[in-house]
Amino acid sequence: MLGYDLYAPHLGRVVNMLSGWPDDLDPSSWQPHPTVLQRAQSAGAEVLTVSRPQFRSSQLTRASLSGGEFRGAERIEHRFAAAADWIGGHRKSGNSARA
Repeated sequence: MLGYDLYAPHLGRVVNMLSGWPDDLDPSSWQPHPTVLQRAQSAGAEVLTVSRPQFRSSQLTRASLSGGEFRGAERIEHRFAAAADWIGGHRKSGNSARA
């Protein structure tokens, strides 16, 4: 993504990526390449996106953050906690964090 307001030549207008995409703009056609998360997952990595719950199925999320697991949390501290819990649950035994 180059920005939040982008010109869609096939529509002949500027589209704001944050305020809701028009029905005639499919995220998979706008961004037809595998996302970084999809490529990481294909390479064997486990990936997570933690963001506000309302963004789970947003067009911007579909276009730029597809791949892996999504966890929703409203407050920033809850997003950090969700990510930390997920990471902790994915650590291999014997690789515990050092204090």
